[in-house]
Amino acid sequence: MIQTLPTIKYTLWATENNEVYMPGAAHKTCTFNKTGASQQMTLFTNNQGFVRIYVRPSGPSDEIAHFQLQYTVGQTIYNQPVEFIIEARPLHRFPLSGVGEPPLSELLVRGALNEKQILELPDEALYEMGYPLRPDIHAAPGAYKIWLKAVTQPTKIVAPDTTENPSMKYRAAIPTTNGSRSGFLMEGPLKESTSNYVLVMGTIQVPTVSTANTDITFASAWVGLDNYQTDLVQAGIQFACVNVALETFTLTISAYNAWTEYLATQQTAIMIDNFNVGIGDEIFVQVWIGNAAVKHAGRPPTYPPPNLNGAYCIFHLENITNPHVVTIVTPRTLLVGGVCAEWIVERPLNVVTGEVSTPPNFTPFSISGACVQNTAGATLQYQAECNLQITMQDGAVTYANVAVVDSETMEFSYGAAG
Repeated sequence: MIQTLPTIKYTLWATENNEVYMPGAAHKTCTFNKTGASQQMTLFTNNQGFVRIYVRPSGPSDEIAHFQLQYTVGQTIYNQPVEFIIEARPLHRFPLSGVGEPPLSELLVRGALNEKQILELPDEALYEMGYPLRPDIHAAPGAYKIWLKAVTQPTKIVAPDTTENPSMKYRAAIPTTNGSRSGFLMEGPLKESTSNYVLVMGTIQVPTVSTANTDITFASAWVGLDNYQTDLVQAGIQFACVNVALETFTLTISAYNAWTEYLATQQTAIMIDNFNVGIGDEIFVQVWIGNAAVKHAGRPPTYPPPNLNGAYCIFHLENITNPHVVTIVTPRTLLVGGVCAEWIVERPLNVVTGEVSTPPNFTPFSISGACVQNTAGATLQYQAECNLQITMQDGAVTYANVAVVDSETMEFSYGAAG
């Protein structure tokens, strides 16, 4: 049965990226498309039933853009008509996009550390209080500064809601010129017999994406531990973008999602539906191997220190700009050797079509605080040991470049023409 809901109307600013929150049903995979068109964008609702997209009109127009959001509950397909009214300067005829952002559904709030706690508490005590690994201030001052920013503000602790993305797969990243990936691969244990890595971290600055492509484009920025076929442990931010042509203007529609993937048992990405990601946000990511969390009444769960013999892959993501945090715990089924770590931009494999996705254009952005912790307990910058610098180049087309900014920061730039 198909049920059509009342039309929702939005007024958008021309030539601006407008945040649009659309209501659906909780924990659903939705499709979004221009009415009557076959090209569909896949979106994921959070635990309150909302999806967020960015919509950028090419210019003002009197033409009304008609779209639909579809999702299924039980045996019923719900069709949510959506209309976009484009103006150079919205006159509030209909609600502005972005008005009424749904609040996060959190369980607890992690308190802000004070100066005395920062200076005096040992790492073990910080773990017990539910804070992420503290980078060494001397070995990785940039990562320490980011950590300090995260832990000195109250942060909502969100119970994760996840949905498997059945079509997108992120993979290992070898050699230096690669058709799918750009970034840095740190491999001291493999090449120089140094101590193995047990934790990798980095902070992703979410870029603005655009495309002239009428097919949906995908890319992702991620950090990961290990690299070889079966034991890649990774987490990051996916950005999807499509250009939709109407009679008098075009709409560039983009969506951002956080995700994790443990390649040994998860053959496609796991989307974190209720972790909000917006343009310009700083997303602090730590991935490590360890043991299960200890749960406490009335305060955040705590995690034992990283340990390559631990039974779980642990993915920790914090939005520093919009303070909230989520931690995903996945059972480890195979040995994770910790022989390399990576910071990557990738265009994923579409496992349905068997083709590698075309990436969208993206503004230059950084991954900063790029460090590892090794089994000796030392914090190392990504430039501290043997590493590969990887360029995303497919034939004559360079899609993405990466450059060293400093020993803890790298910058990615879009390289394709057109």
